[in-house]
Amino acid sequence: MDPIEVDYREDLYRAMLIAVERGFLKIVKFLTAQCGEDKLENVTGEYGFFCPLVTAIEHGRREIIEFLDAWKMHLGESLVPVFCAAAAFGPLDLVQMFYDREKFDSPALNRAFASAAGKNQLEIMAYLQTKQKFGRAAIDKALNSAARGGHLDAVRRLCDIEDYEISDAALNEAFENAAESWHLDMVKFLDTKGTISRASINTAFMDAMDEPGLLMEKPDNQLETLKLLHNKGCIYPEAIPENFANVARNCHVDIVEFLYSKSSMLLSSSIMDKAFKKATRENSIEVVEFLYKTGAVSIKCIEDTFFKAASRGDLYMMECLVNCGCQPRSLLEKALCKHASLPHRVLLFLKQKREITV
Repeated sequence: MDPIEVDYREDLYRAMLIAVERGFLKIVKFLTAQCGEDKLENVTGEYGFFCPLVTAIEHGRREIIEFLDAWKMHLGESLVPVFCAAAAFGPLDLVQMFYDREKFDSPALNRAFASAAGKNQLEIMAYLQTKQKFGRAAIDKALNSAARGGHLDAVRRLCDIEDYEISDAALNEAFENAAESWHLDMVKFLDTKGTISRASINTAFMDAMDEPGLLMEKPDNQLETLKLLHNKGCIYPEAIPENFANVARNCHVDIVEFLYSKSSMLLSSSIMDKAFKKATRENSIEVVEFLYKTGAVSIKCIEDTFFKAASRGDLYMMECLVNCGCQPRSLLEKALCKHASLPHRVLLFLKQKREITV
């Protein structure tokens, strides 16, 4: 097939998905005629596009759903992915419509049940339970899906299913999933449902540390989750040192302070230097100042960090390091001597600071 034609088809299909997401039915109708059912498989297979019908369901575009469904614009011969999307995003009558048409088998219902639980679709979960009695493995999978999303109502409903007892493996996995996204209430609830293994507690602790928290809406939840896990008294000694540099790069200063307070004796100079360098490049001034004030960062690391900030023209970080009190006069003189080719604004900054510190 001619490459230009393939690229053209790709652009049409991409445009159609955008139109589906935004609810532009007329555009969807036009583009569907251009890359209809006979062309769908090649495009989606080569470029990995999403199914347009699933996309419409995810965005609640009912008119477009009905149109695409009539055109059979779904991937492959199976409607199972479409049914699962309907279970996850609703509404209930859409789930009923697909079920009445296809009469999905047990594996498909298991997948849909987990999809509904993962989006806290309690009404849809109840409907699916009228279609078959879900076994332990299916409920375990649904519970983990709900725990990952922090949907406590769905998890409670699953735990209340008659004759269901959560397995140790499912409980540990759900606990880890909840902690990774700082679903504090979920972590607390699951902690009451059985004995969490030490390995899972440590996995949960490390996952909670690793998750970047600078742009998250609830940094307090990360801190409280880490405190809860640490207070269980079974965190491996190496857990914090192995992850501290990444924490310094990614997390709020409260998290950095807490973890430092729990492992300061285990944090070597090389770890602190690495954490300081990462913080100066990717985190906040508050974290940089805290790490400096611990006194555990080497003078050489501080100087190197200052010189690198100067070479990339990072006046904001240079100001921070000077204000930390790290021998500003010495730093300024060395920077002026070593970096004669610095940008004019950096040289001006250094000279101004040198005059102030005389």
